[in-house]
Amino acid sequence: MACYAIYVRTAAGGSSAVEAQLTQAKAAISGVDGPIKVYRDVDVAGVGDLGPGLTGLLTDLKAGAIDHLVVTDWTRLGRTPARIDQVRAALESAGCCITVLE
Repeated sequence: MACYAIYVRTAAGGSSAVEAQLTQAKAAISGVDGPIKVYRDVDVAGVGDLGPGLTGLLTDLKAGAIDHLVVTDWTRLGRTPARIDQVRAALESAGCCITVLE
């Protein structure tokens, strides 16, 4: 059975901005059976060090605990094209399917 994950991040706007992303992502996979794990980084810029939510996601990915990731936008994975490409490459090399909603 596939294990879905949702990753949400906001650099500003606090928990309300994260909750809006989470609501959108959950709606997109509302018919999914099985576990859905949520990783959050609130008020994390997406440059420099990885936030604890993304770090946890990548750790679980390496452990084989995630098969499918849902994000609202590629920019949730990082601020720069280089960071986004780095995270996307890690996901793809682990065989993780990625759904980007926007």
